[in-house]
Amino acid sequence: MPTLTKPLVVAFMAEARSAVEEVASRHGLTVEKIRSSYNQSEIGLRIALTVTGSQGDRERSNFDSLCSLCGLKPEHFRANVEAQREAYVLVGFRPNARKRPVLLQRVRDGQQFVFPKVVLEQLYPR
Repeated sequence: MPTLTKPLVVAFMAEARSAVEEVASRHGLTVEKIRSSYNQSEIGLRIALTVTGSQGDRERSNFDSLCSLCGLKPEHFRANVEAQREAYVLVGFRPNARKRPVLLQRVRDGQQFVFPKVVLEQLYPR
């Protein structure tokens, strides 16, 4: 009996993501996250979808209200950023987070990460 290997799961996830995005776009939805787990005999998927535009509107208004605190402008929303040898986009802030208030989304898979404010000082010097 064949078993699931990491290369097989990675290839499957790439195809599954594109298929889910295609179906979601036909129904006016956006793929927020796709998480997977696997063992030797099965793959588990968790898919998070939102109505197209609703998540972006909330993120955008949140960003617009907080960007001046970090010395940025509203035009910097979803700006391309490179950190730790990965491509990211700037999607928001966490105002109550003292150490890592910057929220970046990795371009490769859409996963969000938190970074220290120093990242912004390197990207957009005042």
